[in-house]
Amino acid sequence: MVQLAEYLRELVSTPQELLIQPVIKHQRLQHDKKIREEQELESGAILQAVLEQGKEGGACPNAGDLVYVHVSISPAVAEGAELSDQKEEVLWTTRADEGGSGQPLAFALEKGIRPPRAWEVALKCMSEGQRSMLKVRPSFGYLHPDCQMEPPPSVDATQQLAFDLQLVQHYSDTEVRPCGLHSSMFKKVYKEGSSWESVRPPCEITFHATLRALAHDGIQLSGRHLFSTKEQSSPSMPTPPNTSMPPGVTPGQPLSAQLGAGQLPQGIEEALGQMSKQEHAMFILPASAMQLPAESTHPCSVLARALPPKAVQVEVELELVSIVQVRDITGSGEVIKRRLREGNGEFPIDCPMHDTCVRVHYRVRPVRRGVPGDWVLDTRTQHAGGAEALQGEQQQQSTENEGDGQKQALSTVEEPNPIEFDTGCREAPQGLEMAIKLMIPGELALISIRGPPSAAPADSNSTQPQSSTCHAKYGYGTCDRELPQGITAEDDLDFEVELCGFDKEAHWQVMPMEERFALVERVRARANAQVRAGRHGSAQSQYLRVLKLMDMTRDFDTQEEIDTMDRLKVLMLSNLALCCTVLGDYPSAAMYASKGLELDEENPKLLFRRGRALSLKGDYEEAEADFHMAATVDPNCAGDMEKEVVANQHRAKAADRKQRNEMKNFLSRN
Repeated sequence: MVQLAEYLRELVSTPQELLIQPVIKHQRLQHDKKIREEQELESGAILQAVLEQGKEGGACPNAGDLVYVHVSISPAVAEGAELSDQKEEVLWTTRADEGGSGQPLAFALEKGIRPPRAWEVALKCMSEGQRSMLKVRPSFGYLHPDCQMEPPPSVDATQQLAFDLQLVQHYSDTEVRPCGLHSSMFKKVYKEGSSWESVRPPCEITFHATLRALAHDGIQLSGRHLFSTKEQSSPSMPTPPNTSMPPGVTPGQPLSAQLGAGQLPQGIEEALGQMSKQEHAMFILPASAMQLPAESTHPCSVLARALPPKAVQVEVELELVSIVQVRDITGSGEVIKRRLREGNGEFPIDCPMHDTCVRVHYRVRPVRRGVPGDWVLDTRTQHAGGAEALQGEQQQQSTENEGDGQKQALSTVEEPNPIEFDTGCREAPQGLEMAIKLMIPGELALISIRGPPSAAPADSNSTQPQSSTCHAKYGYGTCDRELPQGITAEDDLDFEVELCGFDKEAHWQVMPMEERFALVERVRARANAQVRAGRHGSAQSQYLRVLKLMDMTRDFDTQEEIDTMDRLKVLMLSNLALCCTVLGDYPSAAMYASKGLELDEENPKLLFRRGRALSLKGDYEEAEADFHMAATVDPNCAGDMEKEVVANQHRAKAADRKQRNEMKNFLSRN
């Protein structure tokens, strides 16, 4: 019985076997779906009667084509009645003579937001102008699994319906296409853009817009004119004389807006996101995507107010005039780059995205409580916080007013050399480096560095970075450079930066070995200069950067190349140990020195630096052993090592006294 009970418990605890589901290929599923549909159609799921013949010899639309249709929806006639005698009450219609808007519906056959399946089946066999009455079961109406179009509020999708459907126009899918697989937006391009760069938040753009109702006959660009920023909406369609411009909109001038700031209707913003600079295109958008809050006062709100009542869709003609690239680099608004002038090259191929030596001119100003101050440092005219002295004569500054802000144009007698620094080496504020890595040579940009956003709601109509009351964590606190005069550690910052050039080195793995050695020597020389200047954090970053490259090298051809690489590694590791010791990171200093000793066991400098780090870390016995070994390897440094041994012993005694005192105090309290 005991064995039987154990066996039953084992059966209960055994996981249930999962049934293996057969894998059915997509083509097979589609084939089966087509067969089921044909069977339902044969059983009367859709009954059709032609009311008006279409254009003789006219082509029928294909899957993917954009169709314009007029439709009236009614309850289906009773069984036995002639379908052509449908006289039930109209529940919803697009036809003006039946109380509709007079504007047809536009959609792509079997793409985008799909209508009732019965419409698609019927339209594939209809030519332009043909009008048919359809009696449709709910399963082929709005309840069909492929239907994504919502029924009008007055229509009960669960009952049999009659659709009075007329095809008024259709366009090939090579002319007009839906934007996105399930999108209700359609696009037709009239002029391709001049750049591959598309817009995305928070870019600032200027654009011309013309809004029209969909024409009753489906001919594009011929519908009732609603609004236009141009004096003429198209060469053939003049603006009606009674069209008035709202405040902030000037006839013939484009609109300006910032994406992502709530200044544009969602549909317009999505359409602009599908365009590139100088592109001219027409979009068909749902009226529901043209809404803005009633309290919006931005000039672009006129686009939302221009829609007529009962509109379901609207035709929007857009021309993207210009793009001011604005990048929220951190995604939190703490580092924002706004391009003021385009550079020479292609993004991102010609950007210094990897750590390298960059050459820039920049100026910086504090921003306090959201108000920019005066420019306090300019590398064209001043010594830039510990950088090497710049050459050139004094510049003259002239101020030009533009709109609500000011731009200071710099006129140069003789352009001084730009300042040089290595990215990734704590030589410049982190936010500034992040932005420079996304610039191309010749580009001028405004870099705004702010603290974390405050809890107060942002002004949706502002194109400026929001102010904060917190310390900017991407500012001068992230680098070893001294604060410029007139700037405090709590200030938000604005940098105006011009990328003059950078060292565009070949990829490490494809460089000849001699070029790799030369690169290592150049970086080491720059890092050593940082050490002599007391900027050990910057030097540490440079040593680590090049050491990482050296560690990935495996393609040696000779033993001499291996020896040269090991020698350079020893130098890097030794200097890293020094930097870490100065910075107070004694465990890392000991670790780097130990790695160097694996390559050169009797290197007295490495033994000394590891011994110093171990002593400061509290490993006094190991430290003393390293000092004695260094003196043995190099008798010339025996005197210095003896002093280090004495200092190590003093540290050990001091640490012992401190421990005894702490133990005594602990016991006395208890």
